[in-house]
Amino acid sequence: MDLNYLYHRQQISHFMADNAACRCSRLAHLGLAKGYASRIAAMKAARPEAQPLVQLARLPAPEPAHSGLWPASPVPIGDRP
Repeated sequence: MDLNYLYHRQQISHFMADNAACRCSRLAHLGLAKGYASRIAAMKAARPEAQPLVQLARLPAPEPAHSGLWPASPVPIGDRP
């Protein structure tokens, strides 16, 4: 079984738990999500290549080029025909 599949199923289980109609369904889906989490942890422990080799740095978001809603005009408004 592949890690992507397990991550996908875990996310689906969390989504289903969040949108469950009753407490019983919510607990069942949370139990499935917990089971997927334990299988993910076991696979990652057994396969060191599943771990990231480096931690990527989080860069700050770039500053906006302008504050308006429309893109900046290449020609100043006063110089338009």
